[in-house]
Amino acid sequence: MRHMVREAAPADEVAVLDIQRSAYPEYVEDTSSLQWFPARQLDAPVTGGLRFVVGAEELPSGYAALWRVKEQKYRFDLLVHPSQRGRGIGTALFDSVIGAAVELGARTLQARVRADAADSVAFARRRGFVETHRMTGYQIDLRTFDRAGKVGIPTAISVLTLSEARMNNRRWKQDLIELLIAAQLDWPDPDPDPAGSSPVPLSVFDRMLEPVTRPDAFFIAAHRLQYVGVSCLCSLGTAVHPGFRGRGIATVLHSHVLDRARRDGLARIIRPSANPAMQTVFRKLGYQPGLTEIRMVLKLRLD
Repeated sequence: MRHMVREAAPADEVAVLDIQRSAYPEYVEDTSSLQWFPARQLDAPVTGGLRFVVGAEELPSGYAALWRVKEQKYRFDLLVHPSQRGRGIGTALFDSVIGAAVELGARTLQARVRADAADSVAFARRRGFVETHRMTGYQIDLRTFDRAGKVGIPTAISVLTLSEARMNNRRWKQDLIELLIAAQLDWPDPDPDPAGSSPVPLSVFDRMLEPVTRPDAFFIAAHRLQYVGVSCLCSLGTAVHPGFRGRGIATVLHSHVLDRARRDGLARIIRPSANPAMQTVFRKLGYQPGLTEIRMVLKLRLD
């Protein structure tokens, strides 16, 4: 059966949200928790990119989105209403995504699928997508969390908040960025370059630090005058300088984050990670593994 794919219109927005809710009814927003919704297929930026749907206006049965991540690397979302699957709608949408990606000069296309969604994983693999890594969500119930006795501060390491750093160190941003540049070289990359990961530009870290709204919940580890670790519930997550790893710094910092979140009234936190070392920290602090998102990449041949 041939399906007509069209560009999504503003009038389709409600129906697209209904498709997503029907596919993942367990994804319910909860203001008392910090959540993570793996492979929810609604990650496209609000502006930019391309959006496609199949179906009459205001009644689409499937949708897809394509956007540029960086340079010639692209990513897409794709979802079909559960009642309409097995009819070729996903294939029609994917063909439109591929055609647009090639036209835009994409060299790679990234997909994200739930590990427990066997049909979605098979759909991607049949089309040549290869797994790059798995991001697992770890969950902790803060109502029973008690930092006391779990961790001790390593020798010669002090812990301060971003509020204190801003107050006492005129170089606080530069020192933090230097730490993050050193720490990020071995971070898992969902679309890695064959020659190795390229460093994240300094300007990106600068933008990530600007919107921090809770500097009192942003914790830094210092060794003398050097910042050697950081942990928060913002997009930066947890990072430790390579020269100071294996000393329990990440565990100490993240325990402060959890204690602060508990005192702020959060009941539950889900934090995703593809980093084995960070997953070990989560388990040590009492997190339990949950859903896993598989990140996959298709290499496009541009002739």
